[in-house]
Amino acid sequence: MYRLEYPWLLTLLPLPLIVYWLLPPYKEEQDSLRLTFFNYITSAIGVTPEPGAVIPKTNWLQKIFTPVCWCLILLALARPQFVEPPIQKIQPGRDLMLALDISQSMETPDFHTPDGKRMRRVDAVSRL
Repeated sequence: MYRLEYPWLLTLLPLPLIVYWLLPPYKEEQDSLRLTFFNYITSAIGVTPEPGAVIPKTNWLQKIFTPVCWCLILLALARPQFVEPPIQKIQPGRDLMLALDISQSMETPDFHTPDGKRMRRVDAVSRL
């Protein structure tokens, strides 16, 4: 099962459409020819220059790829997380490892049993 950490970010999906409708298109005005004697050439040809705008053209791949990228970016920002079902432990268990020194000093009989007998350290530890 998947869940989103920040699902409210998906409300930003229509943001590019809102920006597209509310803001005017980007226009860059420039002369088609940058000549100092441009007016002489246009009058000689008989053409009157018109103010225009250069609007970048897009192909169909850009028109499909851009919204898909926007959706994937928002989905990544919403942080999808895989939530596993809870693991149920049927039988509790503990693993215990005991490190034991087997040097000569462990042969010393300095431990006492409840009945007062002396026993070696190795034997006392092995009873635990």
